Amino acid sequence: MANGTSLSTSAIGHISPSLPNIFVPPSLSTNLIFVSQLVEHDYNVQFSCYDCILQDQLLGKIILKGPKVG
Repeated sequence: MANGTSLSTSAIGHISPSLPNIFVPPSLSTNLIFVSQLVEHDYNVQFSCYDCILQDQLLGKIILKGPKVG
């Protein structure tokens, strides 16, 4: 975590074939994806004041798009 603490993992899942091995911590109410890990795997992450877009850099395909919340 950003503050130096760690979380236990209850499972490892796949969001899509393009996003395998996502860790599922039971103590969180929402999923976490680390931007640095995505970038290391050739994804482009774009943030705007409205949403976030995850794009495969090699194929140019949009993998995920989600709205800004809060």
